Amino acid sequence: MGVVAILALGARDERRSAMRDARARALMRDNMSAIRHLTETTRAADARIAEAIDDMRREQADAHARQADAAAQVAADVDRVVGLVGRLDAVHELERLREAQARNGARARLLAESLRSHERTRG
Repeated sequence: MGVVAILALGARDERRSAMRDARARALMRDNMSAIRHLTETTRAADARIAEAIDDMRREQADAHARQADAAAQVAADVDRVVGLVGRLDAVHELERLREAQARNGARARLLAESLRSHERTRG
C-alpha cells in the first residue's frame, strides 16, 4: 500500500472518528436536555404535590374545627334538653303535690264535716 493510500485511510478514519465524536456530543447534548427537562418536570410535580398536601391539611383542619363546633352545639343542645326535662320533672312533681294537697284538703273538709256532725249529734 502506498503512502497516498495510507494517508487516505488515515483521513477516512479521522473523518469517521470526527463523525462519531460529533454524534456522541449531539447525543450527550440531547441527554443533558432530557435530564434538564425531567428535573424541571419533577420540581413542578413536587411543587404541585406539596400544594395539594397543604390544601388537604387545611381542609382537614377546617373539618376538625367544624366537627368541634358541631360537638359543642350537640353538648349545648343536650344541656338544654336535660334542663327542660328537669323542669318538666319539676312541673310533674308540682302537679302531684297539688293533687295530693287537693286530696288532703278534701279529706280535711270531710273530717271537719264529720267532726261537726259528730259534735251536733253529741251536743
